[in-house]
Amino acid sequence: MSEDLIKEKFDNHEERISKLEDVTSTLQTMDYRLGTVEKTTSSIDDKLDKVLSEPAVEKSKKWDKFIDYIFYFVLAALLGFITLKLGMK
Repeated sequence: MSEDLIKEKFDNHEERISKLEDVTSTLQTMDYRLGTVEKTTSSIDDKLDKVLSEPAVEKSKKWDKFIDYIFYFVLAALLGFITLKLGMK
């Protein structure tokens, strides 16, 4: 093989290696960015789950209050009835 052919192949290999290093660098950057996007998406999903579950909790609190009022009304009516039967005013 002539020296010119060897030098040409060597230069060709160096160029290919340089391109591969650029691609590797780009892939590492993309991997980092994709990881960041996944973390952000996960935190957004968690926040959405929290926000979507809050109205249900709020509604259940309203029903709990309503049931408490009914219970206290029945209890007051019962105590009032007992005091009337005992003759207290």
